Amino acid sequence: MSDLFEAAGLTPHAPAPLAERLRPRTIDEVVGQEHLLGEAGPIRRMIANGRLGSMILWGPPGTGKTTIARLLARAAGYEFQQISAVFSGVADLKKAFEQAKMRRAAGQSTLLFVDEIHRFNRAQQDGFLPFVEEGVVTLVGATTENPSFELNGALLSRSQVYVLRRLDEAALESLLARAEAEEGRALPLDPAAREAMIAMADGDGRYLLTLAETLLAIGAPKPLTPAELGQVLQKRSPAYDKDREEHYNLISALHKSVRGSDPDAALYWLARMLEGGEDPLFIARRLTRMASEDIGAADPMSLLLCNAARDAYDFMGSPEGELALAQACVHMACAPKSNAVYKAFGAARKAAKETGSLTPPAHILNAPTRLMKDLGYGKGYAYDPDTEEGFSGQNYFPDGMERRVFYRPKGEGHEAKVKERLDRWAALRGNKIVLSSPFWLRGTTRRVVEWGALPARDWPPIHITPEPSNPDCRASRSTMLRMVPLSQEGEELMSPRPPRKVKAHETTITLTPEEIAFTRGLVIHQDPHVIALNKPPGLSSQGGRINANTLDELLWAFATAGGNRPRLVHRLDRDTSGVILTARTKPAASFLGKAMIAKRFRKTYLAIVAPGAPWPKGGVIEAALRRESIGREAYMRVTEPEHPDAESAKTRYRTLAATPEAALMELSPETGRMHQLRVHMASLGRPIVGDVRYGGALTVGGHPVPRLMLHAVKLSYPHPDGQTATVEAAPPKDFMTLMDGLGLAGTNGPGAAW
Repeated sequence: MSDLFEAAGLTPHAPAPLAERLRPRTIDEVVGQEHLLGEAGPIRRMIANGRLGSMILWGPPGTGKTTIARLLARAAGYEFQQISAVFSGVADLKKAFEQAKMRRAAGQSTLLFVDEIHRFNRAQQDGFLPFVEEGVVTLVGATTENPSFELNGALLSRSQVYVLRRLDEAALESLLARAEAEEGRALPLDPAAREAMIAMADGDGRYLLTLAETLLAIGAPKPLTPAELGQVLQKRSPAYDKDREEHYNLISALHKSVRGSDPDAALYWLARMLEGGEDPLFIARRLTRMASEDIGAADPMSLLLCNAARDAYDFMGSPEGELALAQACVHMACAPKSNAVYKAFGAARKAAKETGSLTPPAHILNAPTRLMKDLGYGKGYAYDPDTEEGFSGQNYFPDGMERRVFYRPKGEGHEAKVKERLDRWAALRGNKIVLSSPFWLRGTTRRVVEWGALPARDWPPIHITPEPSNPDCRASRSTMLRMVPLSQEGEELMSPRPPRKVKAHETTITLTPEEIAFTRGLVIHQDPHVIALNKPPGLSSQGGRINANTLDELLWAFATAGGNRPRLVHRLDRDTSGVILTARTKPAASFLGKAMIAKRFRKTYLAIVAPGAPWPKGGVIEAALRRESIGREAYMRVTEPEHPDAESAKTRYRTLAATPEAALMELSPETGRMHQLRVHMASLGRPIVGDVRYGGALTVGGHPVPRLMLHAVKLSYPHPDGQTATVEAAPPKDFMTLMDGLGLAGTNGPGAAW
């Protein structure tokens, strides 16, 4: 031996592995990465421009990362310097950077190739930054791990990340052809065995050439079959790392396949994980999570089956116990899906963080001691199983917190029954009205109103387009349903008013002393900004016939010396009595008008309805309405929310007093329309008496009804002085007389205050 190199076997005549001998010598010889190295590829364009940028080559083993880095340096005329993050430290990096500085001073650029760059820690990675920024080195890093997780953001911002693909069958076949040409003989394989060996490589070119080299060294006397090949060679282990990206990629693929109801894909990814050596109990835990997150109450059996699969695996172990995991996986992929519980729990946790200091209401607290009983613990608690409906509807939320709805079942699978049960309980509780109908429609469609005032043949059609229904539904897509029309019969009744005549050309009206006294007698509150009046029934707010008085005209009773009079802020129907607000000045009118548009007014009405009280006796009615004209009359009617003219309408209501014949109701419209109250009460089968337009009776309990029994009893509004003001107006005499005649008023009843 003449020198140490010869002793180490590093002479030019020492044999090199087949993979090294076949390493490409030009970019055109690299296979499988045409998206980067083809004519339109970004790396090919860099080479054409003669200037390289720093980059990260990310891809599986055996796809050509090191080869590409060497060829880039050769093509661009850069000095190639290679270090490995496995064996190198800070001292090696400093030495590499010093050498690169010296080359730069001599006019030579350096391509620094760092293999397994993800193995450098964060501090070591930061050491590259100044030298990359100054152009001392062009960094090419190679990694098999996701750079987003393993590399510093600062380093990534200074580099391009290029993804190398695993080699496909065509690329691997071309490598085998080159190996056979290099060795001068064909591989001893039949066609099926050749395909099997390509599959063994699993996209790794270096591993395929190692297999070929081993097979050629064995020197089989005849072509091998796939079975014989399996005895000679070992299959490559699947690309799987239980604590790195592939671990999370495959569990994500399994989760989404189950969520997407694809049992075949779910089984494939389950098998991939088990073949890669994943802990089956980790898979069991994730399957259990899927059962709660993506299936929930739509199929409660899924959660039970996942727990049973985990127990079966604990009992039997691998491989027998893995079949139980497969069974659970298939069951969940085929189960109906709902994330309603998952979303509800998230919303509940958010609410708990916001209201974590509120205490439970006293009536649901236990009272094991005398002191706690004296403090009111447990007082008023209703035991639900003893109630007629098996449901008390009590409030279980903390005092000071409004009831919230977290759980909204979609109606899939078992949740269809749950949704129906919750809707019934909500109706009993009074938080929401479920309008009754013989039709149960799924999806975006509601239970449709059935008023029952007219025969079905006289109902006008309403077009409703629900989602596709299941076989149990009695109405399907594009079903034409019919709803009761708004009554076209009768004339609105008018109460007596002070007589006067108005000429059409008059712009300033002079009232008689009787009219002035009448108008001023309506005042229930006045200040420098506003005047509140208690409008009697039968008096129009504005407009009307030439010979009819209106409240707008009567406001001349408050005219100033300069000829200014108050302006109406809002109106009531002619036969609706109650609070009317007027503005005495233009600034006040502007302020109140904007507050009205912003829906800052809160109105409360009293109404007498028949027959009896609605059921539930209190709650919120929600139904979209639209305006419709029939002849010269305008009506509001319930419509589908998707209608272009639909207006959202919500009314809060409660029963103040009731008899079998009638009920006194408190109504609060959130959209501010009186017609909304009339339509909504009719939709409950309890129209306001005297409301002939919407089916109200003209005789109740033997008592004639002189007019529409609707009274605006209270108005809360933002006052121009910055405060919130509230005014109340006593009901008129005919309203109180009817209340008394129907037994709805008394010394302790709703009418006692008036």
